[in-house]
Order: sequence, then C-alpha cells, then structure tokens
Amino acid sequence: MVRHEKMMPYEFEIELQEALDRHDELLRQCARDDLAFWEFNDRYSNFYWAFPLDGHESNAEEKAILVKHRNRIEPHRIVQEDILSRVCSDEDAEKKHYKHAGRISSKEAILKIAKVVSVYLKKSQD
Repeated sequence: MVRHEKMMPYEFEIELQEALDRHDELLRQCARDDLAFWEFNDRYSNFYWAFPLDGHESNAEEKAILVKHRNRIEPHRIVQEDILSRVCSDEDAEKKHYKHAGRISSKEAILKIAKVVSVYLKKSQD
C-alpha cells in the first residue's frame, strides 16, 4: 500500500476492504486452479506484508480498523506466513534437506490455499 498523504479512517477502511476483496478473489482463483500458482504468487505480491495487514506501519485509528476486520485478514496472514513463506521451486521441494526445512512445492501450496479458502472464504464469487 502506498500512502501519499494521511488517509482519513473511512478512506483507509474502504481501501482495505477493496484490497481484501481483490486478494480474496486471487485466493479463490488459485484454489480453483483458474490461475497458475506462479502467476497467482506474482499477483498476490506478498499482500499481507505489503499492505501491511499486521499494522506495523499503522496509526491508532488504522490499527482499530485492522482489528475490526481481523477475521477477513486472518486467511491472508495464514497464506503469507504459513504457506507462501515456505514455497520453493518444485524441483527443490523434492530434495530431502528442503523437506526437512519445511519447504513446500507449488502443488502443495495450492492444496493448502484451497483449504484456507474452504475454511475462511466460504462465500463463492463464481
């Protein structure tokens, strides 16, 4: 997220909701295999950290809005921290030391993303 000027709380909330909607749809597309994993990864672009949804760059009003929307944010935290941060090349994912380090392939990432979608993003926009 790029903020050129101080945003009013309602502007921040609108921007947040729109960004969540867009990125929820990317998760759905990946889970349905409508979007190849590496293309998804490029478009998703480390959303949780880039927005930043953890609030580390937010003022008190923005943090309150993030707390208000924590249930919408949670699937993106899981995807970023528990899935995307562990992905490596499919070739490397087959190597013993990568497996031992907890690294996963794009195929495994898609399965994990599909599970997140089924648990957290129940409404479908098909």
